[in-house]
Amino acid sequence: MLYGRSDASHFAAEEFLPAVCETIRQLLPDARIECGIARGVLSNDVAMPLALILNELLTNAVKHGVKDHARQGVRVNLTGEGGRLALCVEDDGEGFDLEEVRKTSSGLQLVLGLARQLHGTLYVTKNPSRACLDFPAAKI
Repeated sequence: MLYGRSDASHFAAEEFLPAVCETIRQLLPDARIECGIARGVLSNDVAMPLALILNELLTNAVKHGVKDHARQGVRVNLTGEGGRLALCVEDDGEGFDLEEVRKTSSGLQLVLGLARQLHGTLYVTKNPSRACLDFPAAKI
């Protein structure tokens, strides 16, 4: 989606989120991924790193968070308010401790580096098991 457009300067979140979710569904066909709310407009400078972040968070949720693919799933939303966006990936698993995992996970290091590039902050909760990236709608 990011490369196949004549105008690749902006993307509607309503198109962006389902496209990334569908890519993960194709790679992990047993996964139950629910793409929820997606609102806002993403500049190319935001969409590229955000696609990589979403890919990593969704893949990790499916591989490490969901134990029973028949009954458990992953939910993702991209919402905005007050000039900020929030990308949240939630699963039915136990969750993880951000400080513990950040030391050993190269994928999480990638997410944190890209979050800094977006001037965003990654928040993780265990109950529910959720990773949310809060960042400015426009890259600063």
